[in-house]
Amino acid sequence: MKITDVEVAYLKIPSISEISNGTQDVAVVLVHTDEGITGIGEAETSPHVAKAVVDAPRSHSVMVGLKEVLVGENPLDIERLWRKMYQATIYMGRRGAVLHAISGVDIALWDIKGKAYGQPVCDLLGGSTDAKVRAYASALFGTPRRSRASATVAARRPTSSAIWRALAISSPLDFAISPFGR
Repeated sequence: MKITDVEVAYLKIPSISEISNGTQDVAVVLVHTDEGITGIGEAETSPHVAKAVVDAPRSHSVMVGLKEVLVGENPLDIERLWRKMYQATIYMGRRGAVLHAISGVDIALWDIKGKAYGQPVCDLLGGSTDAKVRAYASALFGTPRRSRASATVAARRPTSSAIWRALAISSPLDFAISPFGR
């Protein structure tokens, strides 16, 4: 199996506002193979910057867009490809948006591997599919406490059989995090 293309799809809501809300737009990374399997990943960064990191033309040996690094490679060799992407982008930076874009590709490569082997990615990573995880809900980033409490009550209405055991209505972190929502 070989990678034939890597693309970044930019998805957004109709109007982006100046609030701290990571659900307004997103970079969806699609890695296509010659066997018809497409892996899907997400890069939680500026979608336009992630697209630039993927699509950038070669400038020299250590400044190459991720698409050029990956096309023609075996998508199942994830660890080697991660190192190759990291090395190829040294001059673009080793933090922030570049690592976010690499992460989006990495997620898509694991998705391909899971689809190719017919296994959930959690099993490929050695995790347990029957582990129980405590549910946790939070309403931070500048939401007034009264609104958070109302949202909590609405979320806890008995519309399902799920039982919430942990819920953060207010937190000592509210003071530090709230300014981000303004």
